[in-house]
Amino acid sequence: MMVPDPAPHRRAVCILVATAAIAAAGARPAAARVAPLKPTHTVLRTRDLADQVVLKFQEGTHVRLRAGRLTGPGVDLRGVARIIAQNRIVVERLFDRPEGDLDAERVIAEMRSGRTLADLNLYYRLRLPTDVDAVAICDALNASPLVEIAAPLPRPAPPSTDIPPTTPDLTDTQGHRASPPDGIGVADPDAFPGADGTGVQVVDVEYAWVLGHEDLGLTSAAIIDDATLVDPFPDDEGNHGTAVLGTIVGGDNDYGITGIAPGSTMLLAPANTAENGYDVGRAVSLATARLDAGDVILIEQQMCVCAFPCPAGTQDGFGPVEAFPPWYDAIATATAKGITVVEPAGNGDVDLDDPSCDGFFDRSIRDSGAIVVGAGTTSSHSRLGFSTFGSRVDVQGWGIGVTTTGYGDAFDPDPDDIRQRYTSEFSGTSAASAIVAGVAVSVQGVRRAAGGPPLSTDTLRQILVDTGTAQGTGASGHIGPLPDLPAALAATLAVPTTTTTFVTTTTTSTSTTTTTDTTPTPTTTSTTTTGGTTSTGGPGPTTTTAPPPGATTTTTFPTVVAECAAPGNCNDDEDCTVDDCEFGRCVFTPLVGAQWVDCQLGKLLAPNVCPDGIGGHLATVVQTKVARARAAVLTLPDATPPKAKRALRRRALKSLDALNHAIGRAARRGAITKACRDTLHGLVAERRSLVAGL
Repeated sequence: MMVPDPAPHRRAVCILVATAAIAAAGARPAAARVAPLKPTHTVLRTRDLADQVVLKFQEGTHVRLRAGRLTGPGVDLRGVARIIAQNRIVVERLFDRPEGDLDAERVIAEMRSGRTLADLNLYYRLRLPTDVDAVAICDALNASPLVEIAAPLPRPAPPSTDIPPTTPDLTDTQGHRASPPDGIGVADPDAFPGADGTGVQVVDVEYAWVLGHEDLGLTSAAIIDDATLVDPFPDDEGNHGTAVLGTIVGGDNDYGITGIAPGSTMLLAPANTAENGYDVGRAVSLATARLDAGDVILIEQQMCVCAFPCPAGTQDGFGPVEAFPPWYDAIATATAKGITVVEPAGNGDVDLDDPSCDGFFDRSIRDSGAIVVGAGTTSSHSRLGFSTFGSRVDVQGWGIGVTTTGYGDAFDPDPDDIRQRYTSEFSGTSAASAIVAGVAVSVQGVRRAAGGPPLSTDTLRQILVDTGTAQGTGASGHIGPLPDLPAALAATLAVPTTTTTFVTTTTTSTSTTTTTDTTPTPTTTSTTTTGGTTSTGGPGPTTTTAPPPGATTTTTFPTVVAECAAPGNCNDDEDCTVDDCEFGRCVFTPLVGAQWVDCQLGKLLAPNVCPDGIGGHLATVVQTKVARARAAVLTLPDATPPKAKRALRRRALKSLDALNHAIGRAARRGAITKACRDTLHGLVAERRSLVAGL
């Protein structure tokens, strides 16, 4: 099918997204992923790229790119292939990290969060010849029942600038750091160890930075992307990114400014590169690979959202970048991994609850887990007129008059040396988000210094909302409170392991068991109670034998808090956790990844693993095969070359397959009962699926 291009001078690029069934073992996580609404007709707005489009297949297609062709098991791709072939389209992967890394990241994040995530391996980029219309291509693809959504890719949005009228000179050069209710109340690290962000990593997703600024001390080694950075707005001279960095990590010295968390480690991910173009999702994915739970990603980007026209030369209609489906999925993966993501609401004066947004920002339908930040005034904390607003916006920051590095209106002794520029007029939701990111880093730093597990984004953002300084009554439109850092730290440390209590009840015909948990990161497990005995799985898709009639299987959370006097008083080894005694309470933190799978493999060696017991030759076989599988699994994280990882995974799977054969032979010889055989086969199959998912 040839599609005429009304503008033949353009070269179009289409991103193809194929979403497959989750590759995790066992049952799907409880929180399902909600797909965006598919448009009946594609509209190209002035703020959309005319040469790039995103396309996503429906869940369950499991499409992969092999030898330049899209393939999927049991999926009829002939219609899509015909469009690609007839229009001479070149297909590329969108997320260019190794497939195995993305698969493992998704499985672990799902086990940790209990949420269903998109498979980022199923995103693709389609490059179209100049005589093909991207809008017509996407409309044709949207007509396919395999397609979830096709829509234009947004253009790079200009960095937020001072919003008219011009910001007046400020006497308090860093008033946002002041004590509440005026500012956030930057915490003294002597009173709150870790409040300066020590031990926490931050990735700023941005266009460009002045790395050699005297108050930052960064080098190009901080950039985590090997691709070539291209600033689409070179006239900004990296001032926007420099202002963001100074707000968070400006040096604690005797000159210039001081950031909210100067002890944190700042890393950088360019949003626009020569090789990949403008791709916020790719930058977020690279950051997700680099960071650990409790670290922070700040996305200093905005885009045209909902059905607003977004005229050129203004920021009208701009909102959060998670409006774009691939970027939403990348953000959701990061937060599910335990990484805090902070995202500007945007400077477009958009009501995110407007019907034209099609419920995309309705938290009850879809929630990326990010902390979305609006811009407020410096005194009453009312919404600034340009700030996007709505129920999806969590908190606010100062959106005007922020003193930081860059620009040069406050201090610029040498116009030819950009390394000494300072401003007192940094503004917009960009400034607000940088402030909130600094608060998040400080809170996670205190958690880390106290030895507690990091807060999930859900828990952290709720603490910031509950403890913050209330929004003023000026301009209408919800942007939430201004964070109160001392109050947030007090709330965090009052209950060292959480601020949320989960209660689940499991009942049978003979007993009732109630489990209370205070873990900051809920994880899906399966619990079966039989005659007063409860068996609990670890942080992943683990199932037990079927419960008796009258029993119900529920979701519980593996971290349990109990009183203790010393670490030796805490022992929960059966649940594959790391046990510790913190602030007089036992904290059971789930193992993750290869360590958790290794622990689950070790359970095959338990003496009561089979109801009828095993012994003799079979017991020796079990020990040997499981030992080989565990050795291979534990080496996986250190096997950097993909080929080595595949070899280790095959070795572990081969050991488990050999164990299954031995179990079958033992049953045929009468060495174990049929019931024992079935139980062992089921347990080995579960462990095999876990190994395959690593």
